[in-house]
Amino acid sequence: MLRKFIFLFIGVFSALFSKPVEFPQVIDFGSFDLRPSYAGERGWQWYLRNANYQSVLGAFNGAPEFGAFFAFLKNEYHIDIVIETGTHLGNTTQFLATCFPEVHTIEIMETHCNRAKEIFKSQPNVHCHLGSSEKVLSELLPSLIDKPIVFYLDAHWYDYWPLVDEIEEIAKTHKNNCVIVIDDFKVPGRNDLAYDAYVIDGILHECSYEYIKAHMEKAFTDYNMHFLLPKNAIARAKFVAVPKKMVLRS
Repeated sequence: MLRKFIFLFIGVFSALFSKPVEFPQVIDFGSFDLRPSYAGERGWQWYLRNANYQSVLGAFNGAPEFGAFFAFLKNEYHIDIVIETGTHLGNTTQFLATCFPEVHTIEIMETHCNRAKEIFKSQPNVHCHLGSSEKVLSELLPSLIDKPIVFYLDAHWYDYWPLVDEIEEIAKTHKNNCVIVIDDFKVPGRNDLAYDAYVIDGILHECSYEYIKAHMEKAFTDYNMHFLLPKNAIARAKFVAVPKKMVLRS
């Protein structure tokens, strides 16, 4: 049943955006009716409400509709590997594990990491890593070179904000061969949507394109960027960078 749920996501999102991939810069999930239109099938909202899928409801900070986009990326670009930074309670990891054959999730808090290892001990496709995300990436990524990866960067909240260092590590091994998604992002012109901001060396830095631009230019030669807007503003927006020429799996 959960596999059917994933296939529904892929089918619905593929229907929204036909090939070649030219979806809009701002993708507002609040404006979409994602229910399948063909007869005999229940809408995806029904599946989310079903007790078997309660773990999916907490994915992407309470915006499970973003799962449609991740499933689409996996299907469209033939990406088998996803790396998440910031496991926290493992809710997003739960969804990613149903969608991708290989999942790596990185958590700096030992209690959270141990909890995730217990949750996913029966799922061999999920690998839980303890440590600061940029250091774990520097050790992990060389073993995955030449393999396209979706990165979901959500390692926030603590004294050290690793975002730009994560992008620097990604650029060393996966330039033009990955999709980068960043959580809690500032959307231009949308002051109603909250986003992360940190004071570093006495200077306020926002989780915005201006903050990451120079680092993204190391990770991609040329890329399209998009903003994912959730149905519920509390879930916050996501930034997506997709290389214009993806190195696809043969």
